[in-house]
Amino acid sequence: MIAFVAAAILTPPDPISQIGLALPAILLYEISIYTARLIERQRARDTLAREAADAKENAG
Repeated sequence: MIAFVAAAILTPPDPISQIGLALPAILLYEISIYTARLIERQRARDTLAREAADAKENAG
């Protein structure tokens, strides 16, 4: 919603221009959320692998 409000303020009163500015902003926002999820999953996997390796070292 904020992207559409910003687009309405930043562009002339033409709906096509407003949508043309708002949609890429929303797309970039969604991509950033997806990327953050992927990075967090990878970090969690790395942490679990590191903990498993440490536990294996301490046990043996």
